[in-house]
Amino acid sequence: EEAGDARGLLETLKRKTDLASSPDARLWLLMRQAEISEKRLDDVPAAIDAYEQVLSDADKEEAYEGLERLYAKAERPGDLASLYERRLERKVGNEVRTQHALGMVRMEKLGDTEGALEAFRAALAVDSAHGPAIAALSALMRAGEWQAKAAEILEPVFLSTLDWPNVIAALEARLAHEGVLEERKDLLSRLGDYYETQLEDLEGALETYARLFREDPADEGVWDTLGRLARVLEKPVRLVEILDERLDASGVDDPQMAKLALHAG
Repeated sequence: EEAGDARGLLETLKRKTDLASSPDARLWLLMRQAEISEKRLDDVPAAIDAYEQVLSDADKEEAYEGLERLYAKAERPGDLASLYERRLERKVGNEVRTQHALGMVRMEKLGDTEGALEAFRAALAVDSAHGPAIAALSALMRAGEWQAKAAEILEPVFLSTLDWPNVIAALEARLAHEGVLEERKDLLSRLGDYYETQLEDLEGALETYARLFREDPADEGVWDTLGRLARVLEKPVRLVEILDERLDASGVDDPQMAKLALHAG
């Protein structure tokens, strides 16, 4: 009986909507239709239709909220993503929350991780401390094909808070996917500097510069840095081991390798 009463009321509201004397009256009647369809009749398609009619006339927050809820319930992620995009375009609601929500729908429901990354980036551009966006990117940074991209977005966030362990993790994630020598050298150089100057981990710095040396054994600046760190740590044997790795592989016929042999002692 209650459902019958609700359907009767809904039909009355539809007739009144067709005859509405003003835009505001029409919006109120459509919102009532949506409320009755959703809450009293559990008619999701009808409620969605009413809310969509509201948004065709005005950017009403309650209609956005209703459609977010119902698109999710009806498993319509494409429409939900479009709704978030409309929110952003029309500047309705909290931009950071919307960008994060859009990113999650793209990543979890639409398989669009690249689009999700851009939404998370946009969220952090407005609020660099937004925890949910940082958490989503951190999960992507741990492994997988999007690891380096997520790390690139997160690195300045971690730098801004002097979160050195996570800065290190971000640089390592980028290194794992970087194939250009000069870019690898830059990342390793920064890693070594952070180990030495920020974490005061001289052994970590020494081993990082050893990695840099393996990338480009001809860089004499790296020889000097390795020598300095080995002297401070009182680890001449480790320095010789690092340099000898390259000498054993190349021999000393090359003039620069001969010079390195002298440097190694």
